[in-house]
Amino acid sequence: MKEETLNKIDRYLRGEMTDREKNAFENILAGDDALRQRVELMKDIIDAVETRAMKEHLVALDVVRSRRNKVYKIGRIVSVLAACLVLVVFFFHVGDDHLSIPVSIPSDLGMYQRGGNTYSECREVIE
Repeated sequence: MKEETLNKIDRYLRGEMTDREKNAFENILAGDDALRQRVELMKDIIDAVETRAMKEHLVALDVVRSRRNKVYKIGRIVSVLAACLVLVVFFFHVGDDHLSIPVSIPSDLGMYQRGGNTYSECREVIE
C-alpha cells in the first residue's frame, strides 16, 4: 500500500479531511472493496491501541488511588491515636485530686498583712 494512501486513510479516520476531500475519499471507498477493508482494519487497529492505552491509564490511576487511600487510612489512624493520647493525658491529670498551678510566693511576705489576712493564713487557704 502506498504511503499516500495510508496518509489519506489516517487523515480520514482522524477526521482531518476537509468536506471536499472526505466526499472524494468516500466516493473512492464506495467502489473499492480492498480499500474499504484496509480502512476498517486501520480503524480496528487504532481502536485497539486506544483501548489498550485507556486500560493502562486506568490501571495507573487505580494504583495511585490505592496508594492515596492507604495514606489517608494511615493518617486517620494516627489522628485517632493522637486524639486518644490527648484524652488519656487529660483524664489522668483531671483525675488527680491535687491539681495545682505552680506559684512561687516569696517567704518574707509573712510579715506583711493585706486585707486583714497574713501570709500564713493565705497559705493555709491555698493548701
